[in-house]
This record gives sequence, structure tokens and C-alpha cells, in this order.
Amino acid sequence: MARTIFLPKDVNSPPGSQSNQTPGMWLTNEMEARTLTNIKLFDQMRLHGFHAISPNVISMWRADSVAISLKTLPLLLLGLGMSMREQRSWIRHFVAAELPTLWPYLEEVA
Repeated sequence: MARTIFLPKDVNSPPGSQSNQTPGMWLTNEMEARTLTNIKLFDQMRLHGFHAISPNVISMWRADSVAISLKTLPLLLLGLGMSMREQRSWIRHFVAAELPTLWPYLEEVA
């Protein structure tokens, strides 16, 4: 099982704020909001350069049995079809959750 981190439910929350969902819960909610299946998301991610062998990795992310790596996160956000603003915000949330000592350096730049 992956080390558990927690993310805020709202993309507009500042990083380091009240965190109450795991990355798997976050991914499940984002996929449901966009009516994406594991296979559709996997296909979208592959279009952006994701090289995993099977869509099962998405199931493992959703179950929090494998961590969503910071290296893979940008491809996941692209696969979800997020705007650049949403992508930047969620990357800040993930980095703040994974590496809390970096949070003060993650100020949004206009």
C-alpha cells in the first residue's frame, strides 16, 4: 500500500489547507465528474506520452494501493482534460502533500 497523503476537496483551497481525501478518492471524484472510465483515462494519458502497460494502474491509483507519482501527475492531469489553471493548482496540492517543507515556495505566480 502506498504512503497515504491527503488532498483538499476543492482545487481553490490553498496548499497545506484542510486535507480530507486520499489521492485515490480525488482521482475517483475527478473521473466521475468527467464521466471517464479507467480505459478512457488510460487512453487519454497514452496520447500524452504515458507508457504504462495496462489500465490496471488506474485501478491501483484509485484504490490507493499504488501512489500517483509526481512524475506521472502532469500526464494524469492532461488525461483528465483539466485546464492549465487546474493542473497548476493540483500539482501544488500534490507537492504540498508529498513534500510539506516546500509548501512556502509554492506560491501561485500570476
